[in-house]
Amino acid sequence: MPIFETSNGRRIDLRLPPTEWPEMQKAKENYERLKAEQRAAQQRLGSLRRKREQAVEADRIALAKALKEGADEPTEAKVDQIDKELLACNRRLEALERALDDAEADVLAVVDEHRDEWLEEVSATVDAAYEKYAEAVEAFAAVTDSVYSAWALWRWVKFFPDEEMSYRVRAGHVAGLMTPSGDPYTTSQVLDALRQDAVRPAPREEVEAGPTWLARGF
Repeated sequence: MPIFETSNGRRIDLRLPPTEWPEMQKAKENYERLKAEQRAAQQRLGSLRRKREQAVEADRIALAKALKEGADEPTEAKVDQIDKELLACNRRLEALERALDDAEADVLAVVDEHRDEWLEEVSATVDAAYEKYAEAVEAFAAVTDSVYSAWALWRWVKFFPDEEMSYRVRAGHVAGLMTPSGDPYTTSQVLDALRQDAVRPAPREEVEAGPTWLARGF
């Protein structure tokens, strides 16, 4: 029986991550190969069923014609051949189900065996990713500052002295990101939110954050 299944007993298609761990790569490749073979066999089964329906209908027509003309009755050789192919296809699908059970068990076993070492390695990767995230946020902040400074200078040159006597850098807004009231968020609000998001939660928060943490991809 499948290890991973829905409440109604349907096998769940696992989406396994790309990694450089040989043990995980081997388990993933084997699982995905079997899933591909299963999909191909299921498609063939559907095709054979349609062919059988067509063959049965063609046989009925041929038999009716033979009876009307008093000729020899046709055999059901075509239907019989398709039935043999259907039997072989169903046999393969049943075997693939068992093979997938074993493949799922292999995936679970290899993760259980290497979980601690992989978690330590991935944790370092998460830290590095957050560092890059924070750097990108600050780079974004610098770019927005340059945009608003450039606009301030443009306005001063364009409207001095009638409308712009003093050079002023105004706060910017993110036009496509609206608050519940319908006003756009300011760029500083967006940056503050991104800066907070670019800080990795503490270990306890990683465990207890629940749906909020999961919504962020963890």
